[in-house]
Amino acid sequence: MPVTERSPSKTARSSQELPSVAIPNRRGSLPRLRRILTSPVCFIAGFLLAAALLEGQQATSAEEIERLRQQKAQQLQPETLPWLHRTVLSFREAKVQEKLTYGYRGFRPRFGTLGPGSGFGVGIEYFRPNLMDDRFLVRSSLTGSLQDFFMIDGEFEARRLAGKGFVNLLAFHRFSPKIDFFGEGPESSIHNRTAYSLEENSVQASAGWQIKPRVRAGGLIRYLKPNVGPTRDGSLPSTEAVFAGSAVPGLGLQPPFVQTGAFIELHPSRELGAPPDGTTGLFRWSRFSARERVANSFSRIEAQLERHQLFFNHQRNLFLRARTVLSIPDKGHEIPFYLQPQLGGPWDLRGFRGRRFYDNNLALVTAEYQWQVFSGVSLALFVDAGKVFPYWDRWRLGRVEKSYGAGARFGNGSFAAGRFDLAFSREGVQLWIVFDTF
Repeated sequence: MPVTERSPSKTARSSQELPSVAIPNRRGSLPRLRRILTSPVCFIAGFLLAAALLEGQQATSAEEIERLRQQKAQQLQPETLPWLHRTVLSFREAKVQEKLTYGYRGFRPRFGTLGPGSGFGVGIEYFRPNLMDDRFLVRSSLTGSLQDFFMIDGEFEARRLAGKGFVNLLAFHRFSPKIDFFGEGPESSIHNRTAYSLEENSVQASAGWQIKPRVRAGGLIRYLKPNVGPTRDGSLPSTEAVFAGSAVPGLGLQPPFVQTGAFIELHPSRELGAPPDGTTGLFRWSRFSARERVANSFSRIEAQLERHQLFFNHQRNLFLRARTVLSIPDKGHEIPFYLQPQLGGPWDLRGFRGRRFYDNNLALVTAEYQWQVFSGVSLALFVDAGKVFPYWDRWRLGRVEKSYGAGARFGNGSFAAGRFDLAFSREGVQLWIVFDTF
């Protein structure tokens, strides 16, 4: 029986036909891979790759920031300041205050007031305060206003004479065509408003000694020639047409006067232009002797104390002032009304008309709080209280007049460019706009 050979199975045949493949030893390859990955070369390569990726990212961020910056720069607009701030800054940049204050070779414009009712005054002034190493002062001015007020004056002062001595010479001519007069005493009526004109010619010499750096004392002599006449303002009746000459002392006849006296002054030691800080004071005794045998001679005591208290880095100022004038007429004599102390106006009792109260004596206190809103401009709140009275030894607290209000101050340091005040009192509202000489 023939033997039949079996053909190999497909599985066996396939195994025989496949080539032999060497299977790696995994246990031996893992240490080798670990050595490769932890080798210095691989570490440096990875560090360089990471640095390149990071640098690319930073470069992309820097480009984006630069693109946004350029986009914003194309849309920039200048900041708009308030109009008042812009005005003050333009004045400071142009150095207007320095030019008005120091002028050119001593010459400078003069702005100010010549008294209540004078209106805006303008003129020219020659001012040299520190000649010869601050030993001499020379000043002269010519000022007029739209209301026909006029003044010309001159002053000379020599300092450090024989060490600490000083001599001051002052002369002026002033004409005021309209000065209000309501009658004498604290009970005068606002309905009796009249006006008069006053011409003054004055020459004064004073000398003294600088006792301490802030204190000086001395004596004075003055010749004064007044002249009272009818007002130049047709809108008001003249004083002599309403008041009898016998009822108002000095209305009919104005003799010349010789004034002699002594004084002591206290002033803060600060440089020119520095902020007003510290205490100032004045005490003066005077004797007014009427010439031509007219019964108008009298003695007078004047005292004033002022305090500027700066705080909050000189951004706030508390101003306090007390003032009194006491007059003692000779026996049988009367004080002329134009030489009597007066209250009312832009400097005291601001809620009343200018020169509202006349009498032989007065007392006044003022308190004012100022705060700087920005450089050169300050706002203020104030209150005034005072009275006039006929006899110096009969002073009482009754019938004290009061006024209060708010305002603004313009200027830097001790140079006041101007101010305005809105004041209230029992007689109404007063608006005062004052241009002060720098």
